[in-house]
Amino acid sequence: MSKSNEPKKKEDYQKILRILLIVNSILLVIHILFILCLPNVVPLRWNNAGSVELYGSKWLYFILDVLPFITIWLFYLPGKSNSKPTYIFTPAWRYFCVSFNILMTLATWIPEYLVFTKTESLPMAIAKSQGGLMLLIGIMFLFLGNFLPQVSHNHSFGVKTPWTKDDKLNWKKTNHLFSVFIMIIGMVCIIASLFYSSWIRLLGIIGLGLTLMLYGYSFYLFYKKQ
Repeated sequence: MSKSNEPKKKEDYQKILRILLIVNSILLVIHILFILCLPNVVPLRWNNAGSVELYGSKWLYFILDVLPFITIWLFYLPGKSNSKPTYIFTPAWRYFCVSFNILMTLATWIPEYLVFTKTESLPMAIAKSQGGLMLLIGIMFLFLGNFLPQVSHNHSFGVKTPWTKDDKLNWKKTNHLFSVFIMIIGMVCIIASLFYSSWIRLLGIIGLGLTLMLYGYSFYLFYKKQ
């Protein structure tokens, strides 16, 4: 990307973040109005049968409601660094920012959706919520897997290990392996969503295993180079 286009690209990027901030601020106000209409103690967790497993203060919903703002802040940080990574000026990165923020925004509405659902309809509502969430996660993972190989070596985004820090080839191979894995997981999530299934716990286990595997692969590349 030429230096002459960088200010325009930066302005476009900041404009997208401002739009996300405005939209999420409006939605936060609506969330607060919903919360004010709720009793002080509300359900916090349901099982698949629709029975409540945990109760708590209604203002705990507010913690979930501010998560989209944290994602905007995280997307804002790379643009403020002294050495701005070039990937933040690409259309792919903007699409990723928007899609991830939309995922987090939709997730914030799940508790309100379930609280206002009739008891007899809760099992199906929970299943649909889980399936919808898995579908969004799957789509985001597929997009991330396609986008990651386009990201050049940097210190703010991508798979970072002690051995990718100063080795561009290690960085490239480790992140390419991650992109393949994340796309496979994305397809599995989409298939699971068709059956209204939620494999969140399984995804956590897979994520831990994937992290250990990537660290091992990165170290293997480092050791092989010695």
